[in-house]
Amino acid sequence: MKFLLLLIFVLTAHADDIERIHSIVNDITKLRMDYKKSQERLHECQQKVRTLENQLKIATSLSKIKDNNTFPKLKMRDKAIYKKAATYRLKENASIYDSVDGEKIGEWTKGTSFTSTQRTQRFILITGYFENRQWRKAHRSLWVRVEDAFKRDQK
Repeated sequence: MKFLLLLIFVLTAHADDIERIHSIVNDITKLRMDYKKSQERLHECQQKVRTLENQLKIATSLSKIKDNNTFPKLKMRDKAIYKKAATYRLKENASIYDSVDGEKIGEWTKGTSFTSTQRTQRFILITGYFENRQWRKAHRSLWVRVEDAFKRDQK
């Protein structure tokens, strides 16, 4: 009888250990599955990174090609013609530019008078302008298209 009680006690004690071992084995199995899934996901992400790096290399090489272009848009330059100061008047509302073929910086109304000492084939430099019948010096580079103005002596 003692032997039977001892056997039951030993089996009960080992049953708890067997359950713990079984639980640990299940946890390890789940961890292995999670590890495999995470490795697959990591591989997918690495492929995406490689693809993006290749696209970046292509984009940078293209931008370098554009920057190193030795023949950017060739333009025929207008030759500046210097002459005596003349007074001009705008035929119509006209755009005012910051340089020849530059950015539009404003618009003047029809009939505005201005003076100039320099012009190109397509633009006239505004050296001064009349405001309330008072002449004011232009303090920055102002240009108007030739077709928008006429000499004040002519009509």
